[in-house]
Amino acid sequence: MREIQNEFNQQVANLLFAQSQAEQDMEVTRAVNQPAAPDAYPVAELEIARERFVDRLRELKDGEDPTPQVENFIPALLPVLKIGLKLAGRQRVVDFLANFLGKLIQKFVGPQYAPPLSKAIVDAGLRLLQLEATPQSEAGAAASAVASTVEETVRRVAALPDYVLDNQELLEGAALQAFEQAAAANLPPVLSDDTYRKRPDLREHRRGFWYRSGRRYKKRVGPRIMVRISPYKVASLETFDGNTVGEVLEEQYAIAPGDEVDAQVHLYEAMPGMRLSDIVRGEQVIGKLDGEDAHNQLHPLTRNAAALLLDQPELGRDAEGETGDPQAPQVGQRFYYLEIPGKPPLMVPTTGGCVHARHRSRSRFIFHFPQNEIIARLYLSEIRAQEIAVRLRQHGHMGMVLERLRTLSIVG
Repeated sequence: MREIQNEFNQQVANLLFAQSQAEQDMEVTRAVNQPAAPDAYPVAELEIARERFVDRLRELKDGEDPTPQVENFIPALLPVLKIGLKLAGRQRVVDFLANFLGKLIQKFVGPQYAPPLSKAIVDAGLRLLQLEATPQSEAGAAASAVASTVEETVRRVAALPDYVLDNQELLEGAALQAFEQAAAANLPPVLSDDTYRKRPDLREHRRGFWYRSGRRYKKRVGPRIMVRISPYKVASLETFDGNTVGEVLEEQYAIAPGDEVDAQVHLYEAMPGMRLSDIVRGEQVIGKLDGEDAHNQLHPLTRNAAALLLDQPELGRDAEGETGDPQAPQVGQRFYYLEIPGKPPLMVPTTGGCVHARHRSRSRFIFHFPQNEIIARLYLSEIRAQEIAVRLRQHGHMGMVLERLRTLSIVG
């Protein structure tokens, strides 16, 4: 329902701010002539195609060419990518990618190469994450990791500018770089330490790798990552709705600005069709809070966040607007959840015996065009309201109080 509402709001905004009558007419025509519901759903079709792709990779014999399997998989991937239409209209590029990736992944599939890769995946951390591998799951680990590598490579190539896609030499170089970056994220360390010293870009995560968690929707990284943080340290680290992670720690966890706490950082990556609520629903470490939006517990793993928290900016990915839209995660966008041992979010009882986490400070602006007015609403969290009340009781400088309200009013 939220997605439908957001789409309607966007259409109304386009209509209201159109520069001319002609643009208004075009917007109305576009809305009226939108296609009906499709007969097939790309995300579901992709999931079926991916499972088939993984199964076919597992069944390959020594020396068998995986190119036909890649050729069958890529067409299912393109419709779920907003930028996939660029490749769908370039059959030459699609054919090149299928042959190119078929040759590159041949060293990771088949009875000779798949078992060592599967063992490396298990040894690199799946068991540490309480994912005890059965012989069947170990056999499929390599094929699944290779499929994720192919999927991300195609997504990276689809994002290339037109002049690269139209130039064969540039395309070959860019495709190789895209594969190296995808392999660095989705495969465990399989090269020598000397190679990684010379090419550190071939290993994205120093202590783990990304893998698919659950049947669909997301990838996560393992093994676990422990950090030491304080609200002061992350005071400028932006999260969704204009808030900062420092404010979240202060207002929802009651951690003093100068206090340092140990936190376990859980990392996730969006797959096609994912919503943040899918992450919350599938993770036991994330508390299920009544009536809470998922994005109140998750934060965007931007390059700035990855550098500040993990000292690994290459793990972060900036979305449109840096943090992106929590209601519509972008494919490949990354997020993190902070698990603080002994410090769960402060809870507030509600009617019916339910509880929810304390709300943090936020502002909301309503543009009411028919009445020619703008309504500004400011909600202060309990800790912020008490902070301002103390200053007023102490007859503090009114300018300081107003400045504090001003900074809060530009949040979210």
